[in-house]
Amino acid sequence: MAESDEKPRPDDAEYTKTKVLPHWRLVIDQAGVTPEVLAYNYQGSGTEQDPFLVQWIPNDPRNPQQWNDSKKWFITTAVSFATLTIFGRQILFIGTYAGLTIFNAACAGAPNGASLLVFRFLAGSFGSSPLTNAGGAIADMFPPHQRGLGMTLFVAGPSLGPVLGPICGGFLGENASWRWVMGFLAIFAGVMWIGGTILIPETYAPTLLRRRAAKLSSMTGKVYTSSIELKQGKVSLRSAISTSLLRPWVLLFKEPIVLLLSIYMAIIYGTLYLFFAAFPVVFEQARGWSQGIEGLAFLVIAVGMVAALIYTIPDNKRYVLLDQKHNGFAPPEARLPSAAIGSFSIPVGLFWFAWTNYPSIHWIVSTMAGAPFGFGPILVFLSIMNYLVDAYTIFAASVLAANSILRSLFGAVFPLFTVQMYDKLGLHWASTIPAFLALVCVPFPYLFYIYGARIRTHCKFAAESDAFMQSLKQAQDQREQGLEEQDNSTEDERTVVDEGVITSSHRRTSSVHGGSTESRNWGFDTAGEVSETDRLHAAQPTMTHTRDPKPAPLTIAEEELLAASEAVSKLSQSQLDTFNDWVRGSKNPGVLEAKSWLTRRYDLYYNTFSYSELVLMLKRAKYLSSDEDHSKNRIDFVIRKPGLGLPLGHMPDQEGRFPLLFMEDNYETGWRAATLLIRETCILKFIDELSDKPEWWLKVKDEAISSKWKKEALELDWTSYRKHADFTSAMADACISELRHKAELYEKTGLMPVYDYTTTVIKSDSLLTPELAKALQEGVKPLEDVPPELKDWHPNSKEQVLDLVHPSLWPLMYGRSRVLNDRVIGIDNALASCGTGVVLRAPGSEQTTHIIGEGGFCEDEVVVLSNKFQWLPCEVDLDPETGKAKIASYINNLHPQEHAHLYPIIERFIEKSLPAWDIIYDWEDSFSVQRLTTTEAEYDECPCPELCDVEDGYGCTPWRRPLGEGEEPRYDVESWEEMLADGEEDDCEPDYYELGEEKVEDYKMNWVRRNLDDAWFASTHSAKLPDADPSANDHMKIQTSDVKASGFFNGSSQIQVIVKLANIHLTPEKPVYNGGSWHTEGLRNEHIVSTTLYYYDSENITDCTLDFRTCADKEDLAAEISYEQYRHDPIERTFDITLGGSIFQDIGSVLTKAGRAIFFPNVLQHHVSQFKLADPTKPGHRKILALFLVNPAIPIISTSNVPPQQKHWWTTHSGLDSGRGVMPPELVEKVVDYMDWPIDLEEAKKVRLDLMKERTSFKAEEESRFDRMEWNFCEH
Repeated sequence: MAESDEKPRPDDAEYTKTKVLPHWRLVIDQAGVTPEVLAYNYQGSGTEQDPFLVQWIPNDPRNPQQWNDSKKWFITTAVSFATLTIFGRQILFIGTYAGLTIFNAACAGAPNGASLLVFRFLAGSFGSSPLTNAGGAIADMFPPHQRGLGMTLFVAGPSLGPVLGPICGGFLGENASWRWVMGFLAIFAGVMWIGGTILIPETYAPTLLRRRAAKLSSMTGKVYTSSIELKQGKVSLRSAISTSLLRPWVLLFKEPIVLLLSIYMAIIYGTLYLFFAAFPVVFEQARGWSQGIEGLAFLVIAVGMVAALIYTIPDNKRYVLLDQKHNGFAPPEARLPSAAIGSFSIPVGLFWFAWTNYPSIHWIVSTMAGAPFGFGPILVFLSIMNYLVDAYTIFAASVLAANSILRSLFGAVFPLFTVQMYDKLGLHWASTIPAFLALVCVPFPYLFYIYGARIRTHCKFAAESDAFMQSLKQAQDQREQGLEEQDNSTEDERTVVDEGVITSSHRRTSSVHGGSTESRNWGFDTAGEVSETDRLHAAQPTMTHTRDPKPAPLTIAEEELLAASEAVSKLSQSQLDTFNDWVRGSKNPGVLEAKSWLTRRYDLYYNTFSYSELVLMLKRAKYLSSDEDHSKNRIDFVIRKPGLGLPLGHMPDQEGRFPLLFMEDNYETGWRAATLLIRETCILKFIDELSDKPEWWLKVKDEAISSKWKKEALELDWTSYRKHADFTSAMADACISELRHKAELYEKTGLMPVYDYTTTVIKSDSLLTPELAKALQEGVKPLEDVPPELKDWHPNSKEQVLDLVHPSLWPLMYGRSRVLNDRVIGIDNALASCGTGVVLRAPGSEQTTHIIGEGGFCEDEVVVLSNKFQWLPCEVDLDPETGKAKIASYINNLHPQEHAHLYPIIERFIEKSLPAWDIIYDWEDSFSVQRLTTTEAEYDECPCPELCDVEDGYGCTPWRRPLGEGEEPRYDVESWEEMLADGEEDDCEPDYYELGEEKVEDYKMNWVRRNLDDAWFASTHSAKLPDADPSANDHMKIQTSDVKASGFFNGSSQIQVIVKLANIHLTPEKPVYNGGSWHTEGLRNEHIVSTTLYYYDSENITDCTLDFRTCADKEDLAAEISYEQYRHDPIERTFDITLGGSIFQDIGSVLTKAGRAIFFPNVLQHHVSQFKLADPTKPGHRKILALFLVNPAIPIISTSNVPPQQKHWWTTHSGLDSGRGVMPPELVEKVVDYMDWPIDLEEAKKVRLDLMKERTSFKAEEESRFDRMEWNFCEH
């Protein structure tokens, strides 16, 4: 980063003497610009693009951390006891204090009870900031190791306030009136307002530095900015509101720890206020004390509270020692021993108080019960609040807010029934009930002390916080290890470039029994919680410049922290490459230069990236540019994959990714296809069936044959295909015209798009040549010809589906599989890498992605990302010039040596798939079509108005059909009139609308008549339907020139493919295969975008189809089309949908036959139909090669990163089972059995069952959610 040349930087030795500013200047001058501050040489060049970074200078007199102890303790005392009313940092002080003073004064003069309640509410609202600001002021001034006493003093204010209040208020109210009590509060608030304004300076560092930067800018004409402001990054209003308002409720009701401990604290808090409300009953009514004397009884409670505060001092020392023993990361449960003591003390005090209130027992005995009662709540509150903060470090503000919800509620409600309870139950039993409640809660601290760690692992937010703390600990350990390695280096040999590093001041020893959210310096303040930016900043290891000019790579912790950044993860790989190239070509660019470049280059918000994010991005880019070989091979980006260097749920922007059907954030906003009209569905079906005919591409050009096909189409009963279907002459002509265009495409490319509109299916009967099919048939024989006991029948397939290669066996297992992050695995070195690498960290449930179905808040979330398993693809290199494919890493479950002969065969199948995959990948953007559209769903003009024009409000309906001879009447008007007119006027007319309702009921109940009615109505009343245009030339956008021979997927040089080989075997004993279920391939972990199925061998089986469907309503049909009020039936006769039915649309079915290849996108659900033996006396089979293309824009963890996990591969390669006599067979067996890695077949099959169970559960829930999303057309 550039530095100013205008002034020399004084040596830091010049700043070693502490400068002191007068106290009055600290109060009125927040900038604190002294000559030393003005002369300091800040980083930057003073321009808009590279402003000077303002930070604290050494021994800065305006830095609250540098003030002397007397000043700190004076301010601490002021803010602590100001919390009896209100204190805020200076920016909020004047307004909130003024409001409190004014409305307390208004309470004193309130004319009635209603206005008193309103004024008290407003006073409380303005007086609510102390607990969120006073603790922050203390954190601003004290370093962590001194913060404990300050926080204890801070807690004394709000704790002693309710105790001292009755003493002062009692005498004042007794001798004057309650108005004087409120007046006294207004006077006290006013004094504190004036005194605080005069005496208390601003302490919040971001505000101070921002003001200083502004003043320096105005004084010098240069541009200054606060270094802290630069690091804050971008926080959206939506995110802030979500965090502040929603997360506390989520924590309260979804985290058992928060809920149980909040209930416990709420009971204690409510009991405390009930106890306060009980004192007037016990001492004024029972013993006859005056209001003022009764208030003195609260002094004993105050003594207990003070004793508890004193006890926290040695207890804090105990915690500090334990924290040091854990290297600054003591478990949260270490906070609970004092709560255990306090929980026991509370019921002791309550029972004592309850049963010593007899007139025969001296009053001092019952008042002394206040000591243990006052002692207990303080210990419980401080311990549990600190426990919650430790357990939910990065959610501290929200968890304390959640805790306060029930606590405040109980504190308000318990006093409301105190007097009634004492009247009903008497002094003793009324006091005993809260004692029993407290007694029931005594085990809480003990239970959480013993089982808390185990419970936290099952709580989403607690587990996430624990994972964050573990990453901090790992980063700290790595830093300390690095410092040990550099022990011989002197301090002047390295320069810290970021002040936010982990030091001892950032450890959890800063936590004390003060109970504030600022009990550790994680970068959050009273206003909120740790953001993604703060996490990066807080955990960033020290970055140093040493005499070695070669930059260091990012540590694993730094990679993970950078990967967790939302802003960085949104950059595409090409954008990151461009940034790295820019860094390589620049002269050591700095943070602000990088920030400016990224902002301009990608048109981003200026604060999109935080300071720490930019530091890490620069560090990585500089390391890559320094390592020529590393940069050339791009090995570093192997680790930037979801779950390994990137968040598991990482997705590029919408523009840079293939659409997802089920895997967006919300089912209702996921991908949708256009809604097909019935006529277009029939067109697609006719084109598909014609293209199944032998040499159709030649025959369609023959006018005689095409005329015959047209005649056949017009004669077909299309209602057997779709209920309201028809087929017109224009539709037939349009089909023939489109087929002739597709014939040219097929002849030149071998690809035939069918069911093509928003999406497409592509079939081919020419890509799979007999020679290639024969090669694969011969190649798989070693996999098939194994002993029966070694055949891998797919689970639950009744030994009909034989898995030869299946990705569910030995998948990637998060938290168990090993990965290599320093090199890639090829085919030749795959076996040698067996057992190497480090265990891949499990992502945790917080990194899974959930989607919400219709009903949103009322429905459970559905997981679309597994935090357990992922299928492993192989890497495939693509030649950008020739389009040739070369498998670059082993195919999972296909031995790279024993079955090496299969690799080049599968490569040829992948090569043949590339053109179709490329088309599908780009289909919606480039080739999407829609042949028929309409904006209305109405009937044509009624052909029989004499029947339908009846005044019953129903209009044209099926029950208008004239009855046939011998049919019973639909209703008897005469008898109805007689019934209605019984006792009425002679001229009473029947209600024709109700008569119409009777006809409706008759229509619904009499199914024979209903069929006749429907048939008549369909033949007489037709909907307004658009017809095909045979001359249209936009029904087929794809041309032969669009089918590439190379440069696939925007010129990608490498793709990932998941390979599956499976056979379906039928026998006379098991002659029928019942088909499959509707599904898409994989979860979002695999990012599958397209599937290829090669049917390379079939024998003695009947025809079957592959059926397709997808979600429709891309155009929001209910809002876009017009239809008659209460008239929905034309919609069903126009569009291929069922009102009230699922929004899934059945698109059509493609015939599967030997020699055929079918390609389709993963936005289509597919389903294999039933088939059986053609000759039931003989066995039959179908053999399939399935290839799944991983989204080229989102490479996932592959076999290039994961060493083979098959134990039998390792034992064979290592020679342990070679029989060469290196070790006795018995010893070999013991060695193999002893090792838990790689994994043997038996365990791999158990893992497969777990994987299948997880995915089956998701698919079932997925299906259920979409079934509940229905076509719903509301009335206008």
